Amino acid sequence: ATKRFDSFGRLPLHYALESGKTLDQGVDGLLTADPVSASVQDGRTRMYPFMLAACQYHNDPEMKRLKHEFYEQLAREHSFKKGREYNDSQALKPMVEKMKLTEDMNHLATLYRVIRSAPSLMSLGITSEPDDDEVRELRAKNTEMREKNLYLKKILRGVCVQLDALDAKHEQRKTELELEITRLRQKMRLMDGNDPFSEKRGNKSGNNDIREDPPLKSMLKKEKKEELKADPRRKY
Repeated sequence: ATKRFDSFGRLPLHYALESGKTLDQGVDGLLTADPVSASVQDGRTRMYPFMLAACQYHNDPEMKRLKHEFYEQLAREHSFKKGREYNDSQALKPMVEKMKLTEDMNHLATLYRVIRSAPSLMSLGITSEPDDDEVRELRAKNTEMREKNLYLKKILRGVCVQLDALDAKHEQRKTELELEITRLRQKMRLMDGNDPFSEKRGNKSGNNDIREDPPLKSMLKKEKKEELKADPRRKY
């Protein structure tokens, strides 16, 4: 029953706190049975339980007068049970003030208990405003970071210009080397064309390469042996 809403979206805890009930008057039992209800907003007043518990109903003059009369009546009954009867309100004033203090302490304990059940709700609507020193410190840091940013951008632009210049030099040097290689190849072709012994040297060098190549030499010997086996007359 403590977890069921009525048609207004209210829980039993909302009604108990709105009517001024304290822990020993049923609020403690409601919080024990359903601790989550301390964080549920009232569907009618749009207030949270700790707000309802913090409402000071005795600030109303009419409510204050009725409570004072109620406490005076309780004080007379209490004194009558002890065999003393006071008709003067001044004589009952110490007992009345003590009852009011006890009730205030009970309401304060109830508020504390409700807040402890849902402490995260205390941050609702609270915005942390920085003080003047913090604002000045943040502004100084912001200015310093902007200056560093501009300085780094300037250095970066200079590095980019240097890299572009190096890239252009490398491209120019690459083009020059390619042209030089092309001229050297043309000269080599002309020299090979004007040398009458170039073809002979080429053939000799080719034969020498074959002779000096061990895998190729062994392969030729193997082919020759196979030919001799196939036709022995070739040996003579």
